[in-house]
Amino acid sequence: MTDPFIFDEVVLLQAAYDAYDAGNVEPTSITPFVPPTISVDTTHLFTTDQIFDTRDDLLNWVRNVGKENGYEIVIGRSNKGTKGGAIKVILLCGRNGVYVPYKDPKTFKYNTTGSKKCNCPFTLKGQPTEGDRNWWLKVMWGKHNHEPARSLVGHSYVGRLTGEEKGQLSTMHKSWVAPRHMLLALKEQNLGNLTTITQVYTCCKTIKKEAQGPLTEMQFLMKKLTEANYVHFERQADDSDVIRDVF
Repeated sequence: MTDPFIFDEVVLLQAAYDAYDAGNVEPTSITPFVPPTISVDTTHLFTTDQIFDTRDDLLNWVRNVGKENGYEIVIGRSNKGTKGGAIKVILLCGRNGVYVPYKDPKTFKYNTTGSKKCNCPFTLKGQPTEGDRNWWLKVMWGKHNHEPARSLVGHSYVGRLTGEEKGQLSTMHKSWVAPRHMLLALKEQNLGNLTTITQVYTCCKTIKKEAQGPLTEMQFLMKKLTEANYVHFERQADDSDVIRDVF
């Protein structure tokens, strides 16, 4: 489902550039579409005195609060102390940043792909306490410049599969369970699951690729036939290693 509050400014930009190329407007008149000013303060939702046992506990709490209120929270920057500097994690709204339209070098036209990015300034910071035993959360800027999504279904980040869910899909994939039944099983296990069928297909494709490894499809087929003790034979093309027929 497309978020009705996403402003497709790229389409308007393309129209402006087309008008400029046709000589109908001056370059200075090409200005990007500026959506109405919106300010949704969610500071109170993320303000907490809770001390989290681990970094993952902090991330899970923030993501769950965001999900419950129609916002997708992602990791913007993270420093685990391996390259110097303070250990911290910066969390941003999923609509942070500005989309830069791609210009096709052959047609010299900008693509008209929409984007959910609207340079949302929402920012949180998580840091460990003294001794690096626990984590605390601070709201750096709690306002969003857009309305909350009415549904987060289809948002790739909130629908990501966990390591445990990937393991379950791998087990079901080996048992020849259909992807639609895999998705149904995940949602029956977790009523708040926002994974889509596309993400299930992508995971299955990754599982197949990992199982195949560096082998070609034909090499992988011959390997599985041998491992499963199938009665089989193959014919090769004359003076070649190319397989012509497989029985």
